[in-house]
Amino acid sequence: MKLIKIAIKRTIVTTMISISLLILGIFAMRSMRTELLPDIEYPVVKIITHWSGASAEDVEKQITNKIERILPNVEGIENISSESSYENSSISVEFNYGVNIQDKVTEIQREVFQIKNDLPNSAKNPIIKKTEVGAGAITLFLTFVSPDKKALFSYLENYVKPNLETISGVAEVSILGGTKKQLQIQIEPAKLASYNLTPMDIYQLIRKSSMVIPLGSLMNGREEYVIQALGELESVEEYENILLHSNGDTLRLKDIANVVLTEEDPLNLGFNRGKPATTIAISKSSDGSTIEINEKIMKAVKNMEETMPSNISYFKVFDSSESIKKSINTVGKSALQGLILASLFLWIFFKNKKMTLIVSFAFPLAISTTFILMKGIHSTFNLISLMGLAIGVGMLTDNSVVVIDNIYNHIQEEKNSIEAAFIGTNQVFSSVLASTLTSIIVFLPIIFTKGIFKEMFQDMVWAIIFSNVAALLVSVTFIPMLASKFMKKNIIQTEGKYFSKIQRKYQKFLSISLKHKKKTVLISLLFAFLIFGIGGKFVKFGFLTKQDYGYYSVIAEFQNGSDFEKIQELRNEIETIIKKEPHTKSYFSIIQKRNGTISVNVDVGFKEKRKESIFEIVKKIRKEVEKIPDIRTTFFYEYAKGKPKKDIEFQIVGTDLETIQILARQIYKDVLKIKGVTDVSSTLDSGGKKLEIIFKRDKIQSLNVSIKQIEETISYYLLGGDRANTITIKSGNEEIEVLVRLSKDNRKSIKQLENLKIKVADNSFINLSEIADIRKVENQLSIDKINRFYSVSIYVNDGGIGTQKIQEELIKIFSEKNKDSSIQYRWGGDAEKMQRAMKELMLTFLIAIFLIYALLASQFESFLFPFLVMGSIPFSLVGVIIGFLITQHTLDAVAMVGIILLIGIVVNNAIVLLDFIQQEEKESKNKKEAIEKACNLRLRPILLTSLTTIVGMIPLSLGIGDGSEVYQGLGISIIFGMSFSTLLTLIFVPTTYYMLTSIFSKKL
Repeated sequence: MKLIKIAIKRTIVTTMISISLLILGIFAMRSMRTELLPDIEYPVVKIITHWSGASAEDVEKQITNKIERILPNVEGIENISSESSYENSSISVEFNYGVNIQDKVTEIQREVFQIKNDLPNSAKNPIIKKTEVGAGAITLFLTFVSPDKKALFSYLENYVKPNLETISGVAEVSILGGTKKQLQIQIEPAKLASYNLTPMDIYQLIRKSSMVIPLGSLMNGREEYVIQALGELESVEEYENILLHSNGDTLRLKDIANVVLTEEDPLNLGFNRGKPATTIAISKSSDGSTIEINEKIMKAVKNMEETMPSNISYFKVFDSSESIKKSINTVGKSALQGLILASLFLWIFFKNKKMTLIVSFAFPLAISTTFILMKGIHSTFNLISLMGLAIGVGMLTDNSVVVIDNIYNHIQEEKNSIEAAFIGTNQVFSSVLASTLTSIIVFLPIIFTKGIFKEMFQDMVWAIIFSNVAALLVSVTFIPMLASKFMKKNIIQTEGKYFSKIQRKYQKFLSISLKHKKKTVLISLLFAFLIFGIGGKFVKFGFLTKQDYGYYSVIAEFQNGSDFEKIQELRNEIETIIKKEPHTKSYFSIIQKRNGTISVNVDVGFKEKRKESIFEIVKKIRKEVEKIPDIRTTFFYEYAKGKPKKDIEFQIVGTDLETIQILARQIYKDVLKIKGVTDVSSTLDSGGKKLEIIFKRDKIQSLNVSIKQIEETISYYLLGGDRANTITIKSGNEEIEVLVRLSKDNRKSIKQLENLKIKVADNSFINLSEIADIRKVENQLSIDKINRFYSVSIYVNDGGIGTQKIQEELIKIFSEKNKDSSIQYRWGGDAEKMQRAMKELMLTFLIAIFLIYALLASQFESFLFPFLVMGSIPFSLVGVIIGFLITQHTLDAVAMVGIILLIGIVVNNAIVLLDFIQQEEKESKNKKEAIEKACNLRLRPILLTSLTTIVGMIPLSLGIGDGSEVYQGLGISIIFGMSFSTLLTLIFVPTTYYMLTSIFSKKL
């Protein structure tokens, strides 16, 4: 081959190209954006609409239903799911992977705009945006403390937040644990009625008294003047002195209302180590680099210290970039350790410094080339791409070992080093190329298909493909060039006593197997079927294994409407338990009254500094926290400020909400009894109490007043005005909302609601109780729908038995309880992702098998020969099952990538082995002797290529370091799959070949 000849003859060119690749690789690596996970664009569009004060039922009828009806006009929709809750409508529109999601956002915006006038006037405009992984992810929590809470919140809201929002990559800055200022016009119904006024009258008077209208310009001679009217009210005093009327007695606003500069009702509260604090949560955009963003944020806050009031202090309580750096370093260390171990094994087998060093030089060159190619496709430097590189490290030497070993054989035949380098490389080029292509070709289905599996793992796939391409180029250019210069005729290589022992035992065992070929093949096949049939049932399956990053969250759910003192007691109880745990370094809490949650976020330090894993710590905390009455808790291995998703979402879907709720309650009770599930919850939860106003319509009609007027009056009394078009007063840089409402003390009892004054047609006022009845009922927390059918969801987390087994139990319970064929079930959460991933994996697996078959059939010009080569694949899967049974690790999506990889690499040994067997057959009359000789010759390179891959995976499989759990399964699948495949391939493949060629009396 010309390329090999040029590389050997033009040594300076080869050397300069190699050095250039090394330098460019370093620059490429340093310039890649670092993230924990790759950029994933989920084909989901969210439509969020806020309607102040509206119940879940009203939100569903007036907003959600109307938007859902027009969505089918948009093409390519896969699913529509919606949640209608107090004040909020949230609709998720899911499309097929591969669509241009930004185009779909535009289409939905166009459709929603057409029905804008059909939505409630007081509702905010719908927010329509695409969903991306990483977008909205919290990257930093900063806690601020000050004795003056009002001044602190004002400083954060008007100075810190705006400054941080200008930083590139920052998507949102949320202030948790503080309240905004409000100018409240606190009215009394009786006093208003005595002056023949309603809250709407007051609100409109205030609006008219503080309006800004463009007035145009005026030409005065040759000069033009822009005209501006200073119509806005700018102080509390100006509001107090608004003139209501002056027919006889002058009546001002202060005469009938209290004008108070106060705070809005608190919806969330923050605490650090049990003491009140205000926390800022910073979320990143999808294209923002977490590490860069956090560095810029901390620098910006540091610069603010000069102007920061002296009584304000701050500190960092969570920085996700630290976890990312730690995780990336862990994978990098694992790859480096794998490289060192692989080099050590080369030395053990070669027993020659020059040969070991030549092959070891392949590592940095191939890795640098891989980084250049990864940079070319704009890949990020993330956990997934690094895993691909770590896998590549184990495989990088395979081709080089085959090449260097064959060059050595030719040098031993008294050829000069240049001739040996060329002939030795050229002779194995076709098998090396075939081996590389099989390793690459199995991943092509992932690259060219669409779905969650591709989105998550394409960075890893590209890293593996590029590292294999780089390794092939290095093995046929750089390696023979070095071999021609440094490997001479007098090179001495000792086999080593360990390899000699292995070789003797292998020869003996192979001879017995060939003698009893039918028994050997039968026993091997029975063993494989036994493991598949029995062992496979005990393997745990899941989507992604939970990771130990050194922090966790306790989300405690309490009933909406709970007394604030009771909520504080619950928080104190949880924090007391957490504080007693020796590993606890720090913790901070967030109470969100609207969500009905207490989030306690706990830092227990990095993994290597603890004796116990995060999972063991959480197990102890869970046991104590679950003893607290009146709350339901969920544990997550990440920081949270709300309700993160759980492992499994079991959705019960039907046309009648009440019917599916009854069924869901029955199923929920049985789910609590399943051993191995934790954190069970559902959307059946009550949203606290609700007051329903039932109008006396005949009485209302006789008074000549409309329902709309009555509802509007109640809304203004309680909410404070038109919340979609608020009035504001400016104070410095601060915009303060102006509300006309009852004072807090007048919004505390049902009696006060009944006594609200309603104006009727004759300008008289009556109490609300005269025209309506008020009753207490259970409040519906949310109304959920999937594709416009009602749904109730039951959520569970995996407690260690695997999501697949939990799914089986849920299906069993559903089948026993459900007697209505119109009610169906669906999956959500990780269970749904796992289901999709399994379908995509199966398709990928089948296409990969066919592509390998097509490649082998083309290479060997035979339809039967590929089946023999591919006989090693089932044994690799046997090894995978055994590996996961022994380690009790979850076989997750990352481990499945390892299985696909195995399909490509386990056939490589069989290709090389059978290729040599056929070559020996041409020179020998005795088939058995030819097989034994070929197997003996290829034993060392087969063991070397397999062991370097296996050894390179050992650091990954040990699960050492922060976040290592995510790739531990990958290491396990490759180590056990390769080990069993190699051992059985060395016996099963030649024995099967011998048996089949003996039966058919011809070459396959």
